[in-house]
Amino acid sequence: MRPSVRPWTVLALVPALLAAGPVLELWAKERAVREHRYIGVLAAQELHQDRDARDRAIRLAREGNYEEALRILRQLHARAPDDIPLRADLVAVLAWAGEDHEALELGEHLPFPELEPFVSEALARSARNLGRPGFAAALCAGVLERDATRIESHIGYTLSLVELGEVARAETHFREALDLFPDHPELLLAGGHVLRAAGRPLEAALLLRRAGDAGADPAETRRLEALSLVDGGAVFLAVERMREAWELFDGGERGRILAARGSRAVQWSVAIPPTPDPEFRFDAVDRALALLDSALAVVDPAHGYSHQRLRFDRIVALRERVRMEEVLAEIEALEAEEVEIPPYVQRMAGDAHLYLRNPREAEARYRTALDGWPGHPESQIGLFYALLEQERHAEAREIILNLVQEQPERRTAEGLREELPNPDRLIAGIAKRLGQAFGADLRGAQEEFEELSGRAPLNLHIRQELAWIYRWRGWSLRALDEQARILALDPHHVGGRIVRASSLLDLGDRPAARATLDTLMVLAPENQHVQRAAEHFRIRGLWELSVEGLSGRSTGGELGTRDDILATRLMTPPLGDRVRLFAQWRRSTALYADLRGRHDRLAGGAELTARGLYLSAEVSADREDLGRVGGGGRVDVRPGDHWSFGFRGNSYADEVPLQATLQDIDGWSVGAGVGRRWSELRWWSADAAYLRMSDGNQRWSGYTALEQTLLRRPLGRLSGLLELYGARNSLEDAPYFNPPRILSGATTAQWDWVIWRSYESSFTQRIRATGGHLMQEGFDNRMIYSGEYAHEWMLSERFNLDYGVQWGRPVYDGLRERRTAVYANLTWRLPR
Repeated sequence: MRPSVRPWTVLALVPALLAAGPVLELWAKERAVREHRYIGVLAAQELHQDRDARDRAIRLAREGNYEEALRILRQLHARAPDDIPLRADLVAVLAWAGEDHEALELGEHLPFPELEPFVSEALARSARNLGRPGFAAALCAGVLERDATRIESHIGYTLSLVELGEVARAETHFREALDLFPDHPELLLAGGHVLRAAGRPLEAALLLRRAGDAGADPAETRRLEALSLVDGGAVFLAVERMREAWELFDGGERGRILAARGSRAVQWSVAIPPTPDPEFRFDAVDRALALLDSALAVVDPAHGYSHQRLRFDRIVALRERVRMEEVLAEIEALEAEEVEIPPYVQRMAGDAHLYLRNPREAEARYRTALDGWPGHPESQIGLFYALLEQERHAEAREIILNLVQEQPERRTAEGLREELPNPDRLIAGIAKRLGQAFGADLRGAQEEFEELSGRAPLNLHIRQELAWIYRWRGWSLRALDEQARILALDPHHVGGRIVRASSLLDLGDRPAARATLDTLMVLAPENQHVQRAAEHFRIRGLWELSVEGLSGRSTGGELGTRDDILATRLMTPPLGDRVRLFAQWRRSTALYADLRGRHDRLAGGAELTARGLYLSAEVSADREDLGRVGGGGRVDVRPGDHWSFGFRGNSYADEVPLQATLQDIDGWSVGAGVGRRWSELRWWSADAAYLRMSDGNQRWSGYTALEQTLLRRPLGRLSGLLELYGARNSLEDAPYFNPPRILSGATTAQWDWVIWRSYESSFTQRIRATGGHLMQEGFDNRMIYSGEYAHEWMLSERFNLDYGVQWGRPVYDGLRERRTAVYANLTWRLPR
């Protein structure tokens, strides 16, 4: 219970209190002084503690413990938000900790000239990180104005200028700083960034290697060095540097470097001239494929472009390796994944389809490639050949002429001041001339190739195509001469050897052709043209069956009212590449009233071929009287490309008229011929024969003909034929058509046009119209005329069928007869 105070007690104390007033006032003042001194001491103690906390925070930040440092500084800043040095410390630590937005927001308006330089340097880094290199450059420049020895500001200023795009100023400042700090690793690292931005990646790589040796951060120096090496084209060295610190590179960088190496390996495999040693001809591209496969095993498909680029380059390598089915399979897989195929890979697809004889698909791919890369020469040339294979000669010619016109005669190569001949124009020019040849203008193509070869006599590609032109014109020996020049310059030239093999086969020299093909199958077994030459050689050596049939109806004359011919011949494959055996049956019959004249003989023999020589010998017998044995032979000599000579003889001659066989008349014959072939456009032949029949009649006859091509088109040919025939018989009043003298001349026009053609297969129509004049001793001169319509199916090199219908108005002993006939001829090289 609190004691109570009575009022009168208080009143009694008032006088005493008033007397003590001065004393109390003095005491209050002394107490206030003491309290003020105590508060000052406390404030001093608190200020000292804050300074210790700030110093500790800075120390923690420099040790990397940003979280604790920021906790302390934020508390201090909350208590003293107007403390500029404290805010500067907080800004610097925020920048060091990567809190760039907060650092820039808090420190953008600090009085930097009054603060420590490290604050400006730290905030400059945050400004660069946030895309404000101008502010960063200003901060670093301010520091350098006060202290030019601040290396961090030199580095920051240099990098800020690079990010501003002022690369020249950045390099100038870097060089000045390098004079002050020649071996500073971070400055050297910054110099690497400058040189990369200046487009001098190899110099940058050297500087980055120096920075790494000086102690710069290996994670950045090795990364940047490898990437600089890639940019400078030193991709293999880049991969070596990456392997030294594989873990420092992320998946995207690994993919980029490995993809660049794969691409360069493929480029080198294409650019390196083929080695003459067949064992190593694909070493370069095989190495490229191995590098690409190893990279694909490492690069994650999630790194889209790098992984796709590796697959694209693998397609290019497969194309160079002539693995065309795999090329198409890879592209189809990419398309199934809905990957956009770049133009150069579309061209690879076109090349593969063209190689595999799919010209329509090749055309579509080349056109797609040109849509993405207009004017690309190789794609245009590929499209040209794809159109030619489809017999679309006008479109192909337009494309190649435009390409030739677009290409300048000379152009400047990268890094060279001197103009050099334009190789694309030469390639396009060769293609244009080949287009002429394929379009039936062999003479024009020959003239242009000879002119081109005269200007570039050491260009073997031109000589190779010229040799083919000579062969196509029928000049196999001339083609061999040109081929010999090619092999004198390059003994391993594949194209030249293909020409040699084909020309030797044309000349009948199978052993030499086989030897050449054996060499080719070692040099380039994957070559499409080598394979086709070998297949052509094989087909020419198969069993061969030929069948000829004709059935005619006449109103009368030499062949009666009905005549039929059936001939079959079976040949063996070559024995020792020179000799072939054959067996044949030939039956010719003609109906005269109720009597039938005939030749019906079986024969067997052999033929021998050598270069420029053909020999044939046979033994024959009558099929119904095997005792009537005969023999025959033939010799053909071709000493050069133009002239040929032939001799023949038969002891049982088919030339004996069928009407004479009704009287059991037979005979023997000999003959000789000569021919000259100027080119595929003109040939002439002459033949003389002597027939001695068992009735004593002797017949001397002669024949000559000249054929001239009048018009050639890619799918058509118009030719004219002049013929002259004469004969003299010694026997008068023979029981068969046997005028004492007869002479006839005729002119024939023939039009052949190709309805359809695909490589070795074709369908051709033929129309012949003949008109002439017959002079027979004892009768009036009469006009003779005839016509023919025929089809020829060549389904392959092994199967050929020719059939047609003939109509004529021949004249015998002054009487005009009417004759119609149908015929069919089959040649079938039997598979084995």
